[in-house]
Amino acid sequence: MNHFFLNSDLKTKCTIFRESEFNEKNIDVTKCRKKIVGTIAIVKSQATEGYAWLRRMAVNSNYQKKGIATALISEALHFCCEKKYTGVELVTTECHDNARHLYLKKGFHMKQMYHKQIVGGVISILMYELLYDFKTNKLNV
Repeated sequence: MNHFFLNSDLKTKCTIFRESEFNEKNIDVTKCRKKIVGTIAIVKSQATEGYAWLRRMAVNSNYQKKGIATALISEALHFCCEKKYTGVELVTTECHDNARHLYLKKGFHMKQMYHKQIVGGVISILMYELLYDFKTNKLNV
């Protein structure tokens, strides 16, 4: 999957590929001028049978707001559909409002909100658990 965006008036091409493709190509990133600007991970959910767990989505701050996260989520949803998962779940925080809004735009819905105590219970952070169900939600990629 290729993704194009404009950067400093130059047309730049981003290629999104899965870990297996990355390994097949045997790319030695230490010898490339290219750089990884975003990542996303999918693992089998331990909490919900038949669901995948979306975790560790990140995009380099210099490349945000260019559609890379949208493309990564779309690719992750396609991957999960191909692997016959019935849905995808994730947890995000109040600190990642832009990501949460993007997940909701892509078709995830709120399962629950809760406060998590951190720093010895001194600080509380709002957590959001989101779900994407392939049975009730047409693949919104």
